[in-house]
Amino acid sequence: MQESDYRLGVLKTWNFKERTLTHPQLMLDNAAMGLAGEAGEFLDEIKKHLHHGVELNLTKVMKELGDVRYYYTMNCYLLGTDDEEVKAANNLKLRLRYPEGFKDGGGLR
Repeated sequence: MQESDYRLGVLKTWNFKERTLTHPQLMLDNAAMGLAGEAGEFLDEIKKHLHHGVELNLTKVMKELGDVRYYYTMNCYLLGTDDEEVKAANNLKLRLRYPEGFKDGGGLR
């Protein structure tokens, strides 16, 4: 799926209520809280698997990651950016922080 198609799907399903259109910060509040909440649900599935002996349900984990992606995409839209710009900024930050790569046993060689 192309990123632009995914983004369009997110925008079609976002609840643009009148109160949020007149107070745009409410949309960003909703998107930011949604991102944090869904990331927490993803983390809870991993916790149950690692610490409570529950078999990892890949279908459920993928659904939670999809929800994270949904809110991430909406946050990008509301902030006037996109996934490509975020990836490029993150890559630059990491190259500046670790110009020789991550040492101490991490990173691919």
